Amino acid sequence: MRMSAQPMAMAVHGATALGFLLPLILVTSILTYILTFIIAIAPSEDELREDATLQVRIAELNRRLSDRAR
Repeated sequence: MRMSAQPMAMAVHGATALGFLLPLILVTSILTYILTFIIAIAPSEDELREDATLQVRIAELNRRLSDRAR
């Protein structure tokens, strides 16, 4: 079997590193920012506890107000 170079052979072009890595880095950065934002605005355990206490107080005041109106 003999192989010989073809004078008109075209070079095969693949994806460049920039064409692959840039979208990958951008998507990773955006997802990281969104996840960090969601975690930052999520209420802490103390805030959840305070909210529950406030809801109980509001319900108690509403109950007293409705009892007084009767």
